[in-house]
Amino acid sequence: MTFNDTAFNTGAPLTLAPGASFTGNFFDMLAAALTPAGGPFSATFLVQVTDQSGNPFDIQEGFFFSVQQGGGTVIPEPATMVLLGSGLAGLAAARRQRRKQQ
Repeated sequence: MTFNDTAFNTGAPLTLAPGASFTGNFFDMLAAALTPAGGPFSATFLVQVTDQSGNPFDIQEGFFFSVQQGGGTVIPEPATMVLLGSGLAGLAAARRQRRKQQ
């Protein structure tokens, strides 16, 4: 698994008015295609911020995620299609030859 914080760094520094909130992507979790499905996994995200007076403080948030296999479209390999096509062509040729013999 990899952690991509590009979305967070693109918007930094983030400045909010008092009482305002932010809705958007902060980071992405990326899993390799061969990662086995499972979870839930837990992690913690820590942001160090500074208030208007210049006092630093931390915001820490825990989150959970799971890895699920995608329901992608199955596309047959070209070799499979060639084998299927040649088999059907062979059946058609055999049928034609049998009709000629009768």
